[in-house]
Amino acid sequence: MILHLILSLILSIETIIIIDFAMVLKGIHFKLSLYGISLLSQFILLAFCSDTPNILLFTLAATLFLIPWVMYLLWLPFAKTSHDFEDVDNGKTACYGNKKVLLIVPHQDDEINALGGIFEEFIKYGSTVHIVYAITNGTIQGFRYTEALNLCKHIGIPDSNVTFLGYGFIHSKKANIPTVTKGTQNVPAYKEGQALTRENMVNDLKEIILLQKPDIIFGSDYDYHEEHHLVTIAIDEALGKVLKSKSKYRPMVMKSYAYRTTWESYPDYYKNNIRSTLYKKATVETYPWEERLRLPIAAHLLNRSLLRSDIFRQYKTFKSQRAAMRAINFNADKVAWQRRSDSLLLQATIQVSSGKGSKLNDFLLYDKSETFMLNRDSFPTEGAWIPEETDKEKKVTFTLANPSRIEYLLLYQNTWNSNVVEKVSISFNNEKPTQYSLRTDGYPTRIHVRKEDVDFFTIRIINSRGANAGLTEVEAFECKEEQPFSLIKLMNTSEDFVYDYWINTSGEESFLLYAKGDALPLSAADYSISVDNPKCKAFIIGAEIKVYCPKGEQTRLIVTSVNSLYSDTVILSNPNKMKRLRCAIGQKTEAIYYGIFIGDTHRKATSLSILSMIKSHLCFIQK
Repeated sequence: MILHLILSLILSIETIIIIDFAMVLKGIHFKLSLYGISLLSQFILLAFCSDTPNILLFTLAATLFLIPWVMYLLWLPFAKTSHDFEDVDNGKTACYGNKKVLLIVPHQDDEINALGGIFEEFIKYGSTVHIVYAITNGTIQGFRYTEALNLCKHIGIPDSNVTFLGYGFIHSKKANIPTVTKGTQNVPAYKEGQALTRENMVNDLKEIILLQKPDIIFGSDYDYHEEHHLVTIAIDEALGKVLKSKSKYRPMVMKSYAYRTTWESYPDYYKNNIRSTLYKKATVETYPWEERLRLPIAAHLLNRSLLRSDIFRQYKTFKSQRAAMRAINFNADKVAWQRRSDSLLLQATIQVSSGKGSKLNDFLLYDKSETFMLNRDSFPTEGAWIPEETDKEKKVTFTLANPSRIEYLLLYQNTWNSNVVEKVSISFNNEKPTQYSLRTDGYPTRIHVRKEDVDFFTIRIINSRGANAGLTEVEAFECKEEQPFSLIKLMNTSEDFVYDYWINTSGEESFLLYAKGDALPLSAADYSISVDNPKCKAFIIGAEIKVYCPKGEQTRLIVTSVNSLYSDTVILSNPNKMKRLRCAIGQKTEAIYYGIFIGDTHRKATSLSILSMIKSHLCFIQK
């Protein structure tokens, strides 16, 4: 009897995983009838392999029948009490209002990774959003066009604000891989029939940027995917050409990752309070994590049940990518890094003692010599200035278009394969040079110089490691960095953004304030706070907000700057133990369901091993 129970349990688990595997491979949507089909198949197999199948079949049938119903009954109370977070914050006009926004991404589904939950905020506060998809040729996967348009319609972006460049997959193994841009019958490519070359993609992006003149440009950055490499390089090359040709147009440029911060982020959605994006090492370390911009998302997209949230519905739009399996990685903020577009060196002339230095002011941080087919494993150092080993001076001189004040320099260097510039000297207008140590962790080095009336300056490499040590880009700025967004947002002490928040069971918790741009750090002199429940209390003490809310109570907490330009409103609750328990059980049950039927696992290998296990079980029963 015990053996029968053990075998039945194993077969039940295997049945679920096999159904999941079939669903993933064939795109089948899970239905309870699949249990019955699989169960019937096992009945037949067991009937042929077992001399005494009755007890085993009964146990197996009961197990397979009860598992989904037990899970459903555990999940039901959670589902009934779960609701979309109420969006009570109406103080984000300074952050999201009245802007022209352009997002450039490689693929359909990368827009959620880059700005999921942010589109809605831009639209709500009166901004216009345009999306450009660079990759996906209509002859290969035209259905992804439809998926993208369906998503855009769902979030309020009209078809007229969506552009498909129509470039093909560069790593496709199909025999009929296209050689020209192509859309679909209903959705043409931006320029139909263009050769798939990097030059054409750069020119397309340059043309779109000049036509639209967006205030803010969001672009994907250097993830490990080859097509992300290509699009990153194309975006930066196009921007460099635009900025050089239009000296008065200086958009805010924000770069973000698809894999590092979303697609391959941490699956931590199932918490009482949604977590913010955590640091995850990128393929290329370019931007310091502490310098990231954090944007709060539209609260109404969230729900303590992932399957009932709007963000899950958005991810489900991309069935071709099985994007729903990544929804569990969604977080409470979207992160991006600013690339300043107002470098004084964009119009400067460059002289080097040896090597190629012409690309030190082209806005490109990475470059490869390949025209379109990029090798994932090759180093993107084609644009770097690498002086010759025999060069004793190893210097580069920048001559500015006009005498200018320089507040600080940014030096990016080639750190691939342990090539590192450790120390440089810099002299301005033939002044005595000053030595500076550079960061060797891949991040740019910011050097504050505060020099007036600079006509030219010279950088000399003093110490370096590796034959290919050099610089990839040098930027000079006249003033301090202008922040693209000004906002405040409440955080808990773990620095997770707060929306519809469950405080500690003790009823007491401290909160911090994320302040960006012109918004000031938290202090009683600069902010006022209020709650709408007299049973709950809130005070500003130093740089923290102390909150008390008794068990079973809920309140709205409003933080407002003294000038009334910035505010944040959140809901704070202290649910009773039963509600917390229902939520914990519901989330755990839903997480199991999600992991089995939706989550990303190595399913093919797993399924093969399971098929082998079933065969061995059946043979054991037969014996």
